[in-house]
Amino acid sequence: MPDATGPLAGEPRERQRDLPAARRVRSWLVWWVLMMSFWVMIDDSISTDELLAGAGAAALAALLAELVTYQAATRFRMRIEWLVPALRLPGQVARDTVIVYRALWRRLVRGEQSPSAFLELPARFGDDTSEGLTRRTLLIGGTSVAPNTFVLGIDKDRDVMVVHRLVEMARMAAEETSETESGKQRTPLTMIIPPVVLVAGAAVIGLITQLGPAVQAAAIRFEDQAGYDTTVLAGARIAHPVAIATAESTAITVTDVLTGTGSVAGALVLAWLALYWRRLPLLRRGYEPGAGLTAPIQRFQSGVANDYVTWIVLGLACLGGVLALVAT
Repeated sequence: MPDATGPLAGEPRERQRDLPAARRVRSWLVWWVLMMSFWVMIDDSISTDELLAGAGAAALAALLAELVTYQAATRFRMRIEWLVPALRLPGQVARDTVIVYRALWRRLVRGEQSPSAFLELPARFGDDTSEGLTRRTLLIGGTSVAPNTFVLGIDKDRDVMVVHRLVEMARMAAEETSETESGKQRTPLTMIIPPVVLVAGAAVIGLITQLGPAVQAAAIRFEDQAGYDTTVLAGARIAHPVAIATAESTAITVTDVLTGTGSVAGALVLAWLALYWRRLPLLRRGYEPGAGLTAPIQRFQSGVANDYVTWIVLGLACLGGVLALVAT
């Protein structure tokens, strides 16, 4: 086992050289600015007496901090570019907070344990100078600020940073994907309940015999333009509105029943073909385009959202043009 090097516990570190006075003054000034800023944030006052008291307290605290770092032979060398990644910390903290609370909700409500993991992230260890020590301190501290990640250390030999993720999103996504794949084997309730509700509502409405005459009377009253204007503008009540065309009977006839039954049967056949056409070789051969048509079709519709929006706008424009021609 190799002999331990460096100072033992309780022994002071040996300074390689004394620092110039100007450098120590600059270090004190940096400490004073930090302490004064902290005082203003805590005191929340900019009155003269409060600022003078803060300046004195900050000067004393800066002096003590400079003496401690000098006696411990610990020097910090800062670079401005090291502070640039700190701009991403608020977003990272907010994102990790959402992740952790979502995992807590899954644990409390569903009883599901979110997966955690130890990861190795690439990170340069650097040298043992004051500049290298400062960089590693900022890297470890900044990475550990977010609640979902905690840095255990940096491996000097392999230049990797070992971190612990409280909630590992990659493994959670894999588990959710597996749940989604298993869910494809059955029809979700969100696709069953709405059709059932619509069919039941249509059946109930069809059984209300007074609904047809009431809707027809409202339509006739709306068609009577003169009576409608009089009702809206003068508030007069028109007892006998004039219909544009002769009103038809609202009673249920055999033709209505046959038309409705045929519509339902046709809808079921189309739905069955849309779901199971891949199992019918005859339909599949007739539906799948040949190799010569695939490339031209993909030029017009590549599956990207922009193509969908373009064709929807174009279709609405064509439909509006047709309606305008019919109306004129």
